[in-house]
Amino acid sequence: MPIDHHARGRILRAARNLRGKPYDHDHRDQTWRDTQAEPAAFDCSTFICRVAMDALGYPLGVLADSARWLLDELHVVDAPRPGDLVGYCRLADPAERRRGHDLVWHVMMYLGNGDVIGACDLAGEVTVRPLEYEDHHGDRQWQLITAPFLELRPR
Repeated sequence: MPIDHHARGRILRAARNLRGKPYDHDHRDQTWRDTQAEPAAFDCSTFICRVAMDALGYPLGVLADSARWLLDELHVVDAPRPGDLVGYCRLADPAERRRGHDLVWHVMMYLGNGDVIGACDLAGEVTVRPLEYEDHHGDRQWQLITAPFLELRPR
């Protein structure tokens, strides 16, 4: 089912309302799960899950708080529209490989005009970035993912 412009507006407002929240470097903060309280911090996937909960009324547990899961489960589109997810993976650096990771997955949300918003470890917070940022990491495999999250299989 295509997402309507009202839903896209709610998604973008929810995302912008979280701008400036700290990045969860240890990926352990769980405050994002409680929609009745202010979240303390986000990683890239918990930011997307919270936006879906706030903007679209998703119950906790419909989306997995994993960038790789989000990229595997959502539908690829040809070009992003505001409110769509933009995901990429890159080869892990030596420290990440020692922790058992071959690839590093990341998701942001497309704002339009070549910008994305999301929880960014490099900035240390939820921030707005150009779609193609930090290109010194090498080629990124961008995947453009449609926003409504409406055709997901329950996890």
